[in-house]
Amino acid sequence: SVYKQSFGAWSPDGRYLAAAAQCRVLVRDAETMKLEHVFLCAERVERLEWSPDSEFVLAEVAKVGVVQVWSVADAEWQCRIDEGLAGCARARWAPSSRHILIVSDFNLRLSVWPLRGDARPVQLRSPKFSGRGVAF
Repeated sequence: SVYKQSFGAWSPDGRYLAAAAQCRVLVRDAETMKLEHVFLCAERVERLEWSPDSEFVLAEVAKVGVVQVWSVADAEWQCRIDEGLAGCARARWAPSSRHILIVSDFNLRLSVWPLRGDARPVQLRSPKFSGRGVAF
């Protein structure tokens, strides 16, 4: 099927291309452009980002304060992070590819979410900038 795609992101290893099409994330093989995965989001995807190891793709749905994550290695695995009333100004990967950093709206807090199911997020108050205030 043909989807109208609004933006995309190449995986760091160059094997995949992820593209946003309204409430879908389409993952294609970079060489053949064959559609490998179609992931559904809660709302319209506003930003995509690949994990540094190219195993996961993150979709930022800032309108409702949600970040959704999928694995290209295991199509059954998925993760949904809901920041609730704090919202989501920016989400990004930590270099480990196993943690996600989310800066809330109005820079109230920075949450570090592990992808392990049993761990709780660590929260830091009042980060300076949502986009450029975090570096590794």
